[in-house]
Amino acid sequence: MGDSEKTRVVTVEVTAQDIRVRSQATRSTQCPVARAMARALGFTVSVGLTGSPVTGSPVTGSPLPWSWRGLGHGSGGREGELPEAVVTWVRAFDRGEAVQPFSFEIEVPDGGAPA
Repeated sequence: MGDSEKTRVVTVEVTAQDIRVRSQATRSTQCPVARAMARALGFTVSVGLTGSPVTGSPVTGSPLPWSWRGLGHGSGGREGELPEAVVTWVRAFDRGEAVQPFSFEIEVPDGGAPA
């Protein structure tokens, strides 16, 4: 995000329910983090490797940074990098390890989350 761009901090809560719904968790818009971010931001979110296609499962262990991208109505093309702790959590989830609900904060361009 540019230095002059106004942002706000949004808290994202990944719940036990997000974690339990594993049927489509390998889809970039259906993983627990993407679902929780969509709830917090008010639009569909894709989570994956920066520069990778937004469909399919991210490549675990890649050195590329992970990011989120808003999709569809209301997203305004917003995107940003994910905090390292979130990336670590997603990788553990993708490997089938036991994970717990957690929360994290992200900066989004102003207007990128409901007031």
